[in-house]
Amino acid sequence: EAVDGGTWLCGPSEMLVEHLKGVEERYPGVERINLGAVMGMPREVFKDQLSKFAEEVMPAFSGKSRQ
Repeated sequence: EAVDGGTWLCGPSEMLVEHLKGVEERYPGVERINLGAVMGMPREVFKDQLSKFAEEVMPAFSGKSRQ
């Protein structure tokens, strides 16, 4: 339900970028999103996911500055 509603994101990096670009269009000025681990997720798995997010998703939003 949370995934279908768009409040939880999971999937390939391209899909995350597409979804977050849509959020950016609907809510101009948004500056932050929250990332979190599911309870019970091993720390190393979460660290790997954060690294992948930083490498593959965040660059699509680099260069954005507050105005």
